[in-house]
Amino acid sequence: YRKQFAMHHSATPDEFRTAKSLFEDAVEGFTGMYSSNHAIVHTLNADRARLLMMEPGNGQDDPSKSREAFIMLGTSLESVAAQLGERHRDVLRLKAVMYALSSKETAACVHESLKVNLLRLLELATEQFGKNHTLTIWINYKVACHLKLMPRPADQLNAKHRLESIVAAWAKKFGRSHLKTAGAIGNLATLLAHPNLANTGGQNQRDRGLKLMREVVAAHTEQLGSTSITTLLHRNDLGHMLSIAGGSHYEEASAILTELLPDCLRLLGDNNPITSTVRENLATVTANLEHHIDMRDHFERGKVTQSAAVEPLQEDSLPKQLRAQSSDNTDGGQATQPEGADLVRTSSAELC
Repeated sequence: YRKQFAMHHSATPDEFRTAKSLFEDAVEGFTGMYSSNHAIVHTLNADRARLLMMEPGNGQDDPSKSREAFIMLGTSLESVAAQLGERHRDVLRLKAVMYALSSKETAACVHESLKVNLLRLLELATEQFGKNHTLTIWINYKVACHLKLMPRPADQLNAKHRLESIVAAWAKKFGRSHLKTAGAIGNLATLLAHPNLANTGGQNQRDRGLKLMREVVAAHTEQLGSTSITTLLHRNDLGHMLSIAGGSHYEEASAILTELLPDCLRLLGDNNPITSTVRENLATVTANLEHHIDMRDHFERGKVTQSAAVEPLQEDSLPKQLRAQSSDNTDGGQATQPEGADLVRTSSAELC
């Protein structure tokens, strides 16, 4: 219970500190009941390592601490697998976690290897528990999140289809506003904004992504508050997606990011990567908004000028010779052609 509480209440730096303390209590309690080599203790240590890599100011910022936590996760996973077997649900889950955390690597060969490993885990989970089991859906979610990071449009389209099925499955199991479902919706929303998909889906796909991200921000704000780390990240995602959509969305993007930056500074500090990302996104959208306003004003001035330029011509403004021709035609007579009229055309500038 302490472990579950810690994993689901670790949104702010203070809550992360509380979560670590709860994990230590849980590890100590199970160690006293069984032993330090028991599978439950190793599983807790693996989850604690995962938590350490997620902690602001620790795993996210400090590569050495992140490596330490990753080594702890790998060591604990080996011990759990040795005791419970490669097909045990905790082993499959922890392997999926480890592969997903390794997705930060940018080398193409690493991505392909992880993709193969994750798909193999999904196959094992499907065989053992069925495709609708919570663990199977969760591993499929990790597969989708990994495919989302890959550069090929085909992989991202595959991720889109997987995420849509995952959202439907979790909405059925937990409800659409559940944080597990909302997390999958958030990944789907940001994927829809990716150029590889947005360029093929057009405006409707971008609008769908924005609608989904608004839903995610609302769900996290309601359940975790507007200043939890997860909510801060999704607020930034919404501002960034609005900025990508451009046009009339720039003003809303600017308003969201302008409100978000002080929250990040207060809660996370000036040097936190999340704060830096929000600051950069705000600077970009501010520049784009100024350019958009300038272009809009220029366009409006152009419309006014064009409107004045195409006012109906008054008879007094026509050359005398053309007025005479107009009068002759109105009276049913033949217009008198001036000498050389077949060689010379009157320009639109002269008519004006």
